Amino acid sequence: MADNSRITSPTSGGFHLKKLLHSSVEAEALITALSLATALICIIAVGGLARCPAKDNLKSNIAEPTFGFYDIGIEVDASACDALRSTPRSDVDGVLAVSGLGQVSAKLHLKGHGSFQTIDNKPNFTCKLRHPVVGAAGPMAVTKFHLHNNAQDPSLIADFLARKVYRRLGIPAGQIAFARVSLNGRPLGLYTVTEGITHTFLASHYGVGSGRLIEGEEGDEVTGLVLKSTSVTKEQTFCEDSAIDYRNLLKVEDLRAMIAAECLCANRDGYIFGRNNYWIYQAKFDEPWRIFPHTADGAFSFDQTGPMMVPVASLATDLLTDESQRSIVLDLLREQTAPEKVRSLLEESSFGAFAFVEAAANRLPGEAAGRCRAALHLLRRVTNNVVDIRTALRMERGELAFTETFRSPLEWRTKVGNPDGRTRYASNGNIMTIERGTKIPRAVLECPIFLRPGRYKLSAWVYCERASSPHSPFPEVSIGLRSIGCATNSLYGRWTAIETVVSVPDRFYGRLFHLEATSMVLSVNNFCGRVSVDLGRTGLEHLRD
Repeated sequence: MADNSRITSPTSGGFHLKKLLHSSVEAEALITALSLATALICIIAVGGLARCPAKDNLKSNIAEPTFGFYDIGIEVDASACDALRSTPRSDVDGVLAVSGLGQVSAKLHLKGHGSFQTIDNKPNFTCKLRHPVVGAAGPMAVTKFHLHNNAQDPSLIADFLARKVYRRLGIPAGQIAFARVSLNGRPLGLYTVTEGITHTFLASHYGVGSGRLIEGEEGDEVTGLVLKSTSVTKEQTFCEDSAIDYRNLLKVEDLRAMIAAECLCANRDGYIFGRNNYWIYQAKFDEPWRIFPHTADGAFSFDQTGPMMVPVASLATDLLTDESQRSIVLDLLREQTAPEKVRSLLEESSFGAFAFVEAAANRLPGEAAGRCRAALHLLRRVTNNVVDIRTALRMERGELAFTETFRSPLEWRTKVGNPDGRTRYASNGNIMTIERGTKIPRAVLECPIFLRPGRYKLSAWVYCERASSPHSPFPEVSIGLRSIGCATNSLYGRWTAIETVVSVPDRFYGRLFHLEATSMVLSVNNFCGRVSVDLGRTGLEHLRD
């Protein structure tokens, strides 16, 4: 299959998991399903494999994913629990019991913002030890680590995969492992264990373990006058010169790599697209600041892919307005999405997901179905993100004027419809028929579309069946906010074309890709009965100016 094929669902390619995932089955069957589906994703996205390998042969194509999986028991007394209820960010004394590795004393406090939960639920923890856990590896082999509940990522592997992407671009990212955690004997479930940023981390990646280290929290901007420092309890001035730009503040190579990495892992909750979850570090006063990620559990978390996201960090937008700098970032993406790199990334992602879910199912079999479903959805997003970036790069080279994903009914998703989120529609080839299944007299479906700047003729072929309602349905097709529609009295019983001309302006200040990443939208008002759209004849024509 061509390398620009998007994965529209975990059932793509004829491999149907719905019945399996919604029934009560053994964990082994779910693991087999995930292994086959992840191999299928690699075949669809990259091509070149003759057949889907059997489960026993899956691991022969790539090195076994390496990560730790621990059982951690946290013990704190009643007074410490009360303290964490009243002042959750303050340290309390506790004991960590790590299976097979003994016990160690620790200072603990709760952490998190969007994923924050209280001590009586499933909280995130920061753990500071006097000495590392003897015999442990990875993030457990240091004196500070975090236990993340991953409330925003039910697959638990988004952060794991995103850190691989950052490292591919030369950006340091702390080590990560997994754990089954309990608190005073109460099971909390599965967590990720991530390395804390300490002198050891800085020395290993930058050669110096001292200097200024500042954590950027949600909404913080590197060029702002105030950020919170990890070395002091009060707020401190970061820089006095408000006119400073990326060239003499951050190391430019780091910033370019950060833009490429957060596009590759579609991380809306990082520095570039969310001004969140990042560290900046300066080893010496006369050296540029370095930037690297905090956590990345927001990676691959939405159907929105990298080309659809707009940078919000001012240093990134300033850099991308410099065409020579933007070209270098695009070259980084071309390098990372070359066929051999894509194959490697997708194999690491799919087999990493396979290994994690298999290990997790052995510890908590009751969560196997949910973890498997979440992993499948995440792998679909990983694949679609790579496909969309490759497509956007082709458009940057002038090879495509627009994408035609709208021709496939499988690409359309419900935006407004039934209370259960599903508009009842079926497809027969390229004909998509929408049937009202709710009291809401309106249906809205959308699919992603990319367009280069220019003028386009948009046409849609629509068929309306006469309904018993005295109100006439009003179908409307749009690209973003540019809509077309028609009065439908003349539509009953025959196919009718509705068309218009839309323009995409060449205004992309601070954007990575100079294209319009939006949606084609089909909406039907006064909806009663059925409306059909011929997606084979619905299309765009790029008009020459």
